[in-house]
Amino acid sequence: MMQEITAYRCSDGSIHSDEIKAKAYEDDLLGQELDGFLRLFELDITRNQEFKGILCAMRKRPEILKAAQIIISILED
Repeated sequence: MMQEITAYRCSDGSIHSDEIKAKAYEDDLLGQELDGFLRLFELDITRNQEFKGILCAMRKRPEILKAAQIIISILED
């Protein structure tokens, strides 16, 4: 007998059986990428300030998406 299951695939292809854990994993991925992007600016700020800025930005996903799309468009031209 086959049993239907529900799974959640994240942006990196990883599979999770729990939606909450999948969303938390996606948040971790986004945080890591934003951290790497922020470090490109070579700002003279504390790690605490970096963390606070990243958390603030993570609450603005539509704005991040729009800015990222514009940046990609500029860089690809």
